[in-house]
Amino acid sequence: MDTEALRQRFPNGHGRFTQYSLTGLTDPAMTARIPNQIQRYFVEETRLGIPAALQTENLCGWPGAGGTLFPAQINLASTWQPELTQEMSRVIGQESRAVGANSAMSPVIDVSRDPRWGRTYETYGEDPYLVSRMGVAYVKGMQADKTDGVACIAKHFLGYAETQGGLNCAAARIGDRELYETFATPFEAADKEAQVSAMMANYGEIDGIPVGANPRIARTLLRDTMGFDGVLTSDGAAIMKMWNFYHIADTYQQAGELALKGGLGTEIPVGASFAQLPQAVRAGRVDEALLDEAVRPVGYTETHNQGGNRSEKAIRSHNPAILVVCHRQHRQQPDLHVHHHVHDVLLHQRDGPGSGGGWYHLHGGSSGRRFYRPDHGHDH
Repeated sequence: MDTEALRQRFPNGHGRFTQYSLTGLTDPAMTARIPNQIQRYFVEETRLGIPAALQTENLCGWPGAGGTLFPAQINLASTWQPELTQEMSRVIGQESRAVGANSAMSPVIDVSRDPRWGRTYETYGEDPYLVSRMGVAYVKGMQADKTDGVACIAKHFLGYAETQGGLNCAAARIGDRELYETFATPFEAADKEAQVSAMMANYGEIDGIPVGANPRIARTLLRDTMGFDGVLTSDGAAIMKMWNFYHIADTYQQAGELALKGGLGTEIPVGASFAQLPQAVRAGRVDEALLDEAVRPVGYTETHNQGGNRSEKAIRSHNPAILVVCHRQHRQQPDLHVHHHVHDVLLHQRDGPGSGGGWYHLHGGSSGRRFYRPDHGHDH
């Protein structure tokens, strides 16, 4: 790692390195050394001293050399055992943290009801309650009470799997009530029960407006109705798609302004349009308060999920086999791979009178699920 190159390229700090796990395709020891150098520079030599987010996918395993690979989420859902999901994500979080990753773009908690959709295997299936229980368990295991884990980015808020014809990124046609009661249920549960750090916005469109530029979804529903105060990030190249695919903006820069106003707080993977937001503030097109609003949760997440010290310890005690300790700790317990395969796959039928009686009693008490009214967005 060339620290001088960091000084020249990021003199004021840097927010995020997306797909950080790609640095570890061959050597986990090298992967653990890199974040120590990166974070030391950002914490000790930049003005604000904020560590960078080192992001990875982590859906069913640390995707670098030596990482343990677990079953896909649709297989986990078939076990009907959230406790297995939590134990699995705990192991993934330990392996990720051991090599310096501090942010995971997982879990996928889309409610997926059309098996033609090509990413169905990444989900926990069609039932909002089952998806919620599995998603909560995954976040709890991965984040480890935000003390020694990895920050989760739950995705894709909202309605990403409900596309026309099962085509990825095709239009979705979902009414406001169903959008909240069915598709937002797992996300609200992940926030209220597991304090998920961040969410990723669906880069598709609902009723003609990309979700990341739609304040009725990304602000009124997510912030006001659901009360989420964490990070809402774009999906990969989502803001660029607003310009060159959905054509709601004349320029890429304008798409970034629409996204910020719509409710997105950060852009991945490159961030080129958000890098131009200061110009929009100076020109009077964007209120500076919107930048403050977007930066606040990002800064909190990055300063509370910094993994440099952990990877430093891992290098000293387990070089070069950084992940051996994680594997051994995990294998002292019953073999999760076996457990995921021996349980029967159950088919759950949801139709019929009274079948939905207990779906929405997610957070305890007798009040049940709150309803999002399309006309004014208040809770009932």
